[in-house]
Amino acid sequence: MKPENVPVAHDPAVQRHLGELTAHLDAAVLVLGDSAARWDGADMLERGLLANRAKYLATEASLAVTSRVIQVVGGRGAYRDYPAERAFRDVRTATLMPPTPDRMLEAIGRNALGIEAAMFNVPGGGPGP
Repeated sequence: MKPENVPVAHDPAVQRHLGELTAHLDAAVLVLGDSAARWDGADMLERGLLANRAKYLATEASLAVTSRVIQVVGGRGAYRDYPAERAFRDVRTATLMPPTPDRMLEAIGRNALGIEAAMFNVPGGGPGP
């Protein structure tokens, strides 16, 4: 049987993947915009929370997007000649730099529980972790 000569963009599965990834990216952009809008009026503790939320969601969205792109395009997406491989590698490596996703989630969770704690020990910034 001969393969269909139809653009991959017409595949409903690819459209669903793209729809999901677009929603993830849109959510991360909204949180980043909210954090930026609130930054100037925020104290050190609030800035830590704003930064953690924005970085965490941007990181998770970018990992989901780059992983799914490689999955959708298949094995060739993992070749160094393609930008998807480089984007995934760059994002994955960024998760190893402080604050790590676990530390960001701890700080976000402390805030949600009403536990005041700064992400970094800054004089006058409140109690440390």
